[in-house]
Amino acid sequence: PELCRCCARWRSFALAMADVAERFLASVESIGALRKVPAGRLADAEVDAFNDLRSCLIVARKDVSALDGHAVDDMCHVLDFIMRRSQKKASVGRARECLGIVLCSDSWLHAAQSNTDLLSSLKELLAGNPEI
Repeated sequence: PELCRCCARWRSFALAMADVAERFLASVESIGALRKVPAGRLADAEVDAFNDLRSCLIVARKDVSALDGHAVDDMCHVLDFIMRRSQKKASVGRARECLGIVLCSDSWLHAAQSNTDLLSSLKELLAGNPEI
């Protein structure tokens, strides 16, 4: 039997969200792997990892449940990575955008609140953004 348009769209959306969750997991893992990248290649690897993370988050904005299921340490590491990217003048807006998406997830918000240094840095960066 053929699916109606509504069901076909829903199925397509569900498959896309599953793909986003997998891509997001891979992105979190690649950010963790940055610790092992040689210093000479670190800058390029960080740019690539941030761009990949951001593309996943933009899609995940529609369903933040795609961000769930990560260890608190991994979430804090990703949040710290986003914070470091926000120190780059060209990336501050995109970093705030990423933070706005991940902090919509209760688990990510709790992870941020579990680390006092990270929390104070987040508060400082996001002080002028009442929507976050």
